[in-house]
Amino acid sequence: GTWDARFSTPMARAGLINTPVTDDLGTPGAAIIKPGSINESVLWRRIAEMGLYHMPPLSTSVPNPAGIDLVKRFIQEATYVVAHPIFYNGSAFDGRDPGASSLDDRAIAPNKEVLLPGTRATLANVTSYSRGVNGLMVDVWNLPAQPIAADIRVRVGNDSTPGAWATGPAPSQISLRRGAGVSGSDRLSLIWPEGAITGKWMELSLLPSVRTGFESADTFYVGNAPGETGDQSLSAAVNSADLLRVRNNPRSALNPAPLTFPYDINRDRQVDTVDQALIRMNQTRGPSELRLINLSTEP
Repeated sequence: GTWDARFSTPMARAGLINTPVTDDLGTPGAAIIKPGSINESVLWRRIAEMGLYHMPPLSTSVPNPAGIDLVKRFIQEATYVVAHPIFYNGSAFDGRDPGASSLDDRAIAPNKEVLLPGTRATLANVTSYSRGVNGLMVDVWNLPAQPIAADIRVRVGNDSTPGAWATGPAPSQISLRRGAGVSGSDRLSLIWPEGAITGKWMELSLLPSVRTGFESADTFYVGNAPGETGDQSLSAAVNSADLLRVRNNPRSALNPAPLTFPYDINRDRQVDTVDQALIRMNQTRGPSELRLINLSTEP
Protein backbone atom coordinates (compact mmCIF):
# COMPACT_ATOMS: atom_id res chain seq x y z
CA GLY A 1 0.00 0.00 0.00
CA THR A 2 0.90 3.67 -0.01
CA TRP A 3 1.97 5.75 2.94
CA ASP A 4 2.42 9.43 3.66
CA ALA A 5 4.89 10.47 6.34
CA ARG A 6 4.60 14.21 5.87
CA PHE A 7 4.48 16.14 9.14
CA SER A 8 1.08 17.60 8.24
CA THR A 9 -0.53 14.18 7.72
CA PRO A 10 -2.44 12.82 10.77
CA MET A 11 -1.02 9.51 11.97
CA ALA A 12 -4.36 7.75 11.33
CA ARG A 13 -4.05 8.60 7.62
CA ALA A 14 -0.29 8.14 7.23
CA GLY A 15 -0.51 4.40 6.55
CA LEU A 16 2.57 3.65 8.67
CA ILE A 17 1.27 1.60 11.61
CA ASN A 18 1.28 -2.19 10.99
CA THR A 19 1.47 -1.64 7.23
CA PRO A 20 2.98 -4.70 5.48
CA VAL A 21 6.18 -4.23 3.51
CA THR A 22 7.46 -5.76 0.28
CA ASP A 23 10.87 -6.51 1.81
CA ASP A 24 10.81 -7.45 5.49
CA LEU A 25 14.63 -7.33 5.73
CA GLY A 26 14.66 -10.91 6.93
CA THR A 27 12.15 -10.39 9.76
CA PRO A 28 8.85 -12.20 9.09
CA GLY A 29 5.84 -10.10 10.04
CA ALA A 30 7.73 -6.81 9.87
CA ALA A 31 5.81 -3.62 9.08
CA ILE A 32 6.71 -0.03 8.29
CA ILE A 33 6.14 0.65 12.00
CA LYS A 34 5.37 -2.21 14.37
CA PRO A 35 4.15 -0.70 17.66
CA GLY A 36 6.70 -1.19 20.42
CA SER A 37 9.18 -3.18 18.31
CA ILE A 38 12.06 -1.44 16.54
CA ASN A 39 13.44 -4.72 15.18
CA GLU A 40 10.14 -5.39 13.37
CA SER A 41 9.86 -1.76 12.19
CA VAL A 42 11.41 -1.45 8.75
CA LEU A 43 11.38 2.35 8.96
CA TRP A 44 13.71 2.32 11.98
CA ARG A 45 15.96 -0.39 10.57
CA ARG A 46 16.45 1.42 7.29
CA ILE A 47 17.47 4.55 9.18
CA ALA A 48 19.64 2.79 11.77
CA GLU A 49 21.38 0.16 9.65
CA MET A 50 23.91 1.01 6.95
CA GLY A 51 24.04 -0.95 3.71
CA LEU A 52 21.97 -1.55 0.61
CA TYR A 53 18.62 -0.61 2.17
CA HIS A 54 19.79 2.40 4.19
CA MET A 55 17.43 5.38 4.03
CA PRO A 56 17.89 8.00 2.68
CA PRO A 57 19.98 6.26 0.02
CA LEU A 58 21.97 9.29 -1.16
CA SER A 59 24.59 11.47 0.56
CA THR A 60 24.66 9.45 3.79
CA SER A 61 27.76 7.53 4.78
CA VAL A 62 27.30 7.60 8.57
CA PRO A 63 24.28 6.99 10.79
CA ASN A 64 22.41 9.92 12.37
CA PRO A 65 22.27 9.03 16.10
CA ALA A 66 19.80 11.79 16.99
CA GLY A 67 17.39 10.79 14.22
CA ILE A 68 17.73 7.09 15.02
CA ASP A 69 16.98 7.71 18.69
CA LEU A 70 14.00 9.95 17.87
CA VAL A 71 12.34 7.28 15.70
CA LYS A 72 13.13 4.60 18.30
CA ARG A 73 11.50 6.59 21.08
CA PHE A 74 8.45 7.27 18.92
CA ILE A 75 7.95 3.56 18.15
CA GLN A 76 8.43 2.49 21.76
CA GLU A 77 7.17 5.39 23.87
CA ALA A 78 4.85 7.71 21.92
CA THR A 79 1.06 7.62 22.10
CA TYR A 80 -0.61 6.90 18.77
CA VAL A 81 -3.65 5.12 17.36
CA VAL A 82 -3.05 1.62 16.03
CA ALA A 83 -6.55 0.60 14.86
CA HIS A 84 -10.26 1.52 14.91
CA PRO A 85 -12.24 -1.77 15.05
CA ILE A 86 -16.03 -1.74 14.60
CA PHE A 87 -18.04 -4.38 16.45
CA TYR A 88 -21.66 -5.51 16.75
CA ASN A 89 -22.46 -5.13 20.42
CA GLY A 90 -25.26 -7.27 21.82
CA SER A 91 -25.14 -9.65 18.87
CA ALA A 92 -24.92 -13.43 18.83
CA PHE A 93 -21.20 -13.07 18.22
CA ASP A 94 -20.45 -11.51 21.63
CA GLY A 95 -22.93 -13.74 23.44
CA ARG A 96 -25.58 -10.98 23.34
CA ASP A 97 -23.68 -9.28 26.14
CA PRO A 98 -24.76 -5.61 26.35
CA GLY A 99 -21.66 -4.65 28.32
CA ALA A 100 -18.05 -4.13 27.31
CA SER A 101 -15.83 -7.20 27.71
CA SER A 102 -13.33 -9.40 25.90
CA LEU A 103 -16.31 -11.13 24.25
CA ASP A 104 -16.67 -8.06 22.04
CA ASP A 105 -13.48 -9.04 20.21
CA ARG A 106 -15.44 -11.92 18.67
CA ALA A 107 -17.94 -9.45 17.22
CA ILE A 108 -15.42 -7.24 15.38
CA ALA A 109 -16.49 -6.85 11.75
CA PRO A 110 -13.46 -7.80 9.62
CA ASN A 111 -15.10 -6.45 6.46
CA LYS A 112 -15.82 -2.98 7.86
CA GLU A 113 -13.51 -0.06 8.52
CA VAL A 114 -13.87 3.51 9.70
CA LEU A 115 -13.87 6.43 7.29
CA LEU A 116 -10.97 8.81 7.84
CA PRO A 117 -10.94 12.56 7.19
CA GLY A 118 -9.93 13.52 3.68
CA THR A 119 -11.37 10.39 2.06
CA ARG A 120 -14.56 9.31 0.30
CA ALA A 121 -17.01 6.82 1.84
CA THR A 122 -17.70 3.34 0.49
CA LEU A 123 -19.97 0.59 1.77
CA ALA A 124 -16.98 -0.72 3.76
CA ASN A 125 -17.57 2.28 6.06
CA VAL A 126 -21.29 1.50 6.50
CA THR A 127 -22.80 -1.13 8.79
CA SER A 128 -26.23 -2.66 8.22
CA TYR A 129 -26.70 -3.69 11.86
CA SER A 130 -30.30 -3.21 13.01
CA ARG A 131 -29.11 -1.89 16.39
CA GLY A 132 -27.14 0.87 14.67
CA VAL A 133 -23.61 1.99 15.45
CA ASN A 134 -23.38 0.67 19.00
CA GLY A 135 -19.82 -0.62 19.39
CA LEU A 136 -16.50 1.00 18.49
CA MET A 137 -12.95 0.41 19.62
CA VAL A 138 -9.86 2.57 19.49
CA ASP A 139 -6.57 0.72 19.92
CA VAL A 140 -3.93 3.11 21.26
CA TRP A 141 -0.25 2.53 21.91
CA ASN A 142 0.81 3.88 25.33
CA LEU A 143 -2.57 5.34 26.30
CA PRO A 144 -1.86 7.32 29.52
CA ALA A 145 -5.21 6.68 31.24
CA GLN A 146 -8.80 5.72 30.60
CA PRO A 147 -10.58 8.59 28.81
CA ILE A 148 -13.78 10.05 30.24
CA ALA A 149 -16.85 11.49 28.50
CA ALA A 150 -15.23 14.93 28.30
CA ASP A 151 -12.47 13.44 26.10
CA ILE A 152 -14.96 12.24 23.49
CA ARG A 153 -16.92 14.34 20.98
CA VAL A 154 -19.75 12.80 18.96
CA ARG A 155 -21.56 14.42 16.05
CA VAL A 156 -24.17 12.94 13.68
CA GLY A 157 -25.37 13.86 10.22
CA ASN A 158 -25.86 12.76 6.63
CA ASP A 159 -23.92 15.11 4.37
CA SER A 160 -20.33 15.92 3.50
CA THR A 161 -19.94 18.83 5.94
CA PRO A 162 -19.50 17.18 9.35
CA GLY A 163 -18.42 20.47 10.89
CA ALA A 164 -22.10 21.47 10.75
CA TRP A 165 -23.52 18.20 12.11
CA ALA A 166 -25.59 18.05 15.27
CA THR A 167 -24.17 16.92 18.57
CA GLY A 168 -24.63 13.16 18.95
CA PRO A 169 -25.18 10.93 21.97
CA ALA A 170 -22.23 10.24 24.21
CA PRO A 171 -21.27 6.60 24.72
CA SER A 172 -23.10 4.95 27.60
CA GLN A 173 -20.05 2.81 28.43
CA ILE A 174 -16.32 3.54 28.21
CA SER A 175 -14.01 0.64 28.97
CA LEU A 176 -10.24 0.13 28.77
CA ARG A 177 -8.38 -3.19 28.50
CA ARG A 178 -4.64 -2.82 28.68
CA GLY A 179 -2.70 -4.81 26.08
CA ALA A 180 -5.84 -6.25 24.47
CA GLY A 181 -5.60 -4.34 21.19
CA VAL A 182 -3.72 -4.90 17.95
CA SER A 183 0.02 -5.50 18.53
CA GLY A 184 -0.51 -5.36 22.30
CA SER A 185 -1.93 -1.84 22.26
CA ASP A 186 -4.48 -0.64 24.80
CA ARG A 187 -8.06 -1.28 23.67
CA LEU A 188 -10.63 1.41 24.41
CA SER A 189 -14.21 0.18 23.91
CA LEU A 190 -17.15 2.55 23.46
CA ILE A 191 -20.76 1.39 23.60
CA TRP A 192 -24.05 3.12 22.76
CA PRO A 193 -27.60 1.97 23.55
CA GLU A 194 -29.50 0.08 20.88
CA GLY A 195 -30.92 2.44 18.28
CA ALA A 196 -29.11 5.54 19.50
CA ILE A 197 -27.29 6.02 16.17
CA THR A 198 -29.16 4.50 13.20
CA GLY A 199 -29.63 5.59 9.61
CA LYS A 200 -26.96 8.28 9.78
CA TRP A 201 -23.24 8.96 10.04
CA MET A 202 -21.41 9.36 13.30
CA GLU A 203 -18.26 11.41 13.70
CA LEU A 204 -16.22 10.40 16.73
CA SER A 205 -13.28 12.45 17.98
CA LEU A 206 -10.99 11.37 20.77
CA LEU A 207 -9.77 14.73 21.98
CA PRO A 208 -6.38 15.88 23.31
CA SER A 209 -6.14 15.59 27.09
CA VAL A 210 -3.84 14.32 29.81
CA ARG A 211 -5.71 11.01 29.62
CA THR A 212 -5.46 10.47 25.85
CA GLY A 213 -1.96 11.90 25.47
CA PHE A 214 -2.90 13.20 22.00
CA GLU A 215 -1.59 16.49 20.64
CA SER A 216 -4.48 16.63 18.16
CA ALA A 217 -7.84 14.89 17.97
CA ASP A 218 -8.19 11.42 16.48
CA THR A 219 -11.31 11.74 14.33
CA PHE A 220 -13.11 9.11 12.27
CA TYR A 221 -16.55 8.28 10.88
CA VAL A 222 -18.93 5.30 10.71
CA GLY A 223 -22.24 5.12 8.85
CA ASN A 224 -25.27 2.93 9.49
CA ALA A 225 -28.04 1.88 7.10
CA PRO A 226 -30.07 -0.90 8.75
CA GLY A 227 -30.94 -3.55 6.17
CA GLU A 228 -28.42 -2.51 3.50
CA THR A 229 -27.07 -5.69 1.87
CA GLY A 230 -24.55 -4.34 -0.63
CA ASP A 231 -26.69 -4.66 -3.74
CA GLN A 232 -25.34 -1.36 -5.13
CA SER A 233 -21.72 -0.36 -4.68
CA LEU A 234 -22.46 3.37 -5.02
CA SER A 235 -25.59 3.55 -2.87
CA ALA A 236 -26.60 2.67 0.69
CA ALA A 237 -30.31 2.75 -0.07
CA VAL A 238 -32.46 0.10 1.61
CA ASN A 239 -35.21 -1.11 -0.70
CA SER A 240 -36.98 -4.08 -2.28
CA ALA A 241 -33.70 -5.35 -3.77
CA ASP A 242 -32.32 -5.84 -0.26
CA LEU A 243 -35.52 -7.61 0.79
CA LEU A 244 -35.26 -10.00 -2.15
CA ARG A 245 -31.62 -10.79 -1.37
CA VAL A 246 -32.49 -11.63 2.23
CA ARG A 247 -35.35 -13.89 1.13
CA ASN A 248 -32.99 -15.72 -1.24
CA ASN A 249 -30.28 -16.32 1.37
CA PRO A 250 -31.92 -17.96 4.41
CA ARG A 251 -29.86 -19.29 7.27
CA SER A 252 -30.89 -21.28 10.33
CA ALA A 253 -29.35 -22.85 13.42
CA LEU A 254 -28.33 -25.76 11.18
CA ASN A 255 -26.45 -23.43 8.85
CA PRO A 256 -25.63 -20.31 10.89
CA ALA A 257 -24.60 -17.09 9.22
CA PRO A 258 -20.96 -15.98 9.62
CA LEU A 259 -20.03 -12.56 10.97
CA THR A 260 -19.61 -11.03 7.52
CA PHE A 261 -22.89 -12.36 6.07
CA PRO A 262 -24.67 -9.24 4.73
CA TYR A 263 -28.18 -10.67 4.97
CA ASP A 264 -28.14 -11.23 8.74
CA ILE A 265 -29.45 -7.79 9.65
CA ASN A 266 -29.77 -8.33 13.41
CA ARG A 267 -26.61 -10.45 13.66
CA ASP A 268 -28.33 -13.37 15.40
CA ARG A 269 -26.68 -15.84 12.94
CA GLN A 270 -30.05 -16.61 11.32
CA VAL A 271 -31.60 -15.07 8.22
CA ASP A 272 -35.36 -15.33 8.42
CA THR A 273 -38.60 -13.37 8.55
CA VAL A 274 -37.22 -11.18 11.35
CA ASP A 275 -34.55 -9.82 9.01
CA GLN A 276 -37.17 -9.30 6.29
CA ALA A 277 -39.30 -7.30 8.73
CA LEU A 278 -36.31 -5.17 9.70
CA ILE A 279 -35.73 -4.24 6.08
CA ARG A 280 -39.39 -3.30 5.60
CA MET A 281 -39.17 -1.08 8.70
CA ASN A 282 -36.00 0.64 7.50
CA GLN A 283 -36.58 1.18 3.78
CA THR A 284 -35.22 4.48 2.51
CA ARG A 285 -35.80 6.69 -0.51
CA GLY A 286 -34.38 10.02 -1.62
CA PRO A 287 -33.64 12.28 1.38
CA SER A 288 -33.91 9.41 3.85
CA GLU A 289 -31.12 7.39 2.18
CA LEU A 290 -27.73 7.27 3.87
CA ARG A 291 -25.36 9.18 1.62
CA LEU A 292 -21.88 7.94 0.80
CA ILE A 293 -20.26 11.15 1.96
CA ASN A 294 -17.16 12.73 0.43
CA LEU A 295 -14.73 14.23 2.94
CA SER A 296 -11.90 14.73 0.45
CA THR A 297 -12.67 18.45 0.30
CA GLU A 298 -13.60 18.90 3.99
CA PRO A 299 -11.16 21.30 5.73
